[in-house]
Amino acid sequence: MSDEVAFLTAVTSYVGAHGLGTVGTDLFYNYFPGDPRDVVVIMGGGGPPHHSDKTHRRGLSVQVRNQDSAEALTKINSLRALFDDKWGRLGTSDFAGRFTAAGELGPPVIDAAQDTVYNSNHVFVSSQ
Repeated sequence: MSDEVAFLTAVTSYVGAHGLGTVGTDLFYNYFPGDPRDVVVIMGGGGPPHHSDKTHRRGLSVQVRNQDSAEALTKINSLRALFDDKWGRLGTSDFAGRFTAAGELGPPVIDAAQDTVYNSNHVFVSSQ
């Protein structure tokens, strides 16, 4: 497993452990499944550009798609609270450090199925 996949797996498991989705059911990393429509997706590379030492600073994009715009907003705000200015270890993984938000939450996008999609970018700085 690559380091990036291990990191995204750890982040996805961390989100699931905090009750914000079930991995493989409505919580995924690096792709939006066609079904279900109400999902959380964790993607690597969000936020500001990577510095030369990627093992110490990683961008992360957290996305929520939901048929109900109010539920989408509630979920993305819960995820932003989970990741904004938090120190610690991602579950039992080897990844320990600090999450910060990389800017304000932007406006939602309405996709082709008329679902609301929010995106929140974050940075993870490793303490290693």
